[in-house]
Amino acid sequence: MDISILRDRDHLQGVPEDQESLFWALVYLLFRWHPDALPPEEDHLPDIRNIFESEDVKGKGGVHKYYFLSGNVLEGVFSALVPPLANLCEKLLNIFFLRYQKPVAPLVAQITKIQKDSLEKLTTHDYVLSLFDEALKEDGWGDRDDPADRFSGANKIDRTPYLTYK
Repeated sequence: MDISILRDRDHLQGVPEDQESLFWALVYLLFRWHPDALPPEEDHLPDIRNIFESEDVKGKGGVHKYYFLSGNVLEGVFSALVPPLANLCEKLLNIFFLRYQKPVAPLVAQITKIQKDSLEKLTTHDYVLSLFDEALKEDGWGDRDDPADRFSGANKIDRTPYLTYK
């Protein structure tokens, strides 16, 4: 679910919210199934659970997702992925991050224009689809196809992972 809806449950969902929700689904699937998504020697489960499952303060939903977008949590997480997938994820992260930026005084005009351009790109699905199309046309995907459920120790009752991240 996108951050704006987590912040305000009465917020009407539109095309930008759908596209951001797709991004979060992609990130979750990468964390769960892609063998190179996160270094296995570190336990990332607390961060992952905070991003996707945390109960934020009322009216402040999506705080941990915002921290992820801003690079404060799991910074550089996409760098271990194959280049086309890493580039796609970074582009998506950047455009969705701009939705929630509050410009500081000296840069208001520049950032406001960048945000306006980004938000305009999200009014239809065309821009995000073009990013996926570009990524799929790039070389460098490799032939690795060995997904494994990295949350295989999930509690069968509430489905929350209770073992360390694999």
